[in-house]
Amino acid sequence: MVSFSVRHDPVPASVKIDLELHKPYRTWLGLGRLRCEWCHHKWGAHGCPRRQSAIKIQAAHARVRLYRAHWSAVQRRNAKDKVTVTWRHAARRAEVEG
Repeated sequence: MVSFSVRHDPVPASVKIDLELHKPYRTWLGLGRLRCEWCHHKWGAHGCPRRQSAIKIQAAHARVRLYRAHWSAVQRRNAKDKVTVTWRHAARRAEVEG
């Protein structure tokens, strides 16, 4: 039996679809206000309401992915060493200056 793994994407497909469909266009032959191409809402600083909510959901999933990052043993050790080196450097500097 063949087994393979497909990478699971935590961002829902509806979010990606909303980001793809809701794009701005200009009314009045390109001279008017910006409106959403899909839902025709007024385009604000962050897009239409549906696009704004999709961006918030995508950002939330990105934060969760960052918090749940699995570090290897080498990465953990390097991070600890970096903190240790930084503290040692600060202590030496305090000895020299003080």
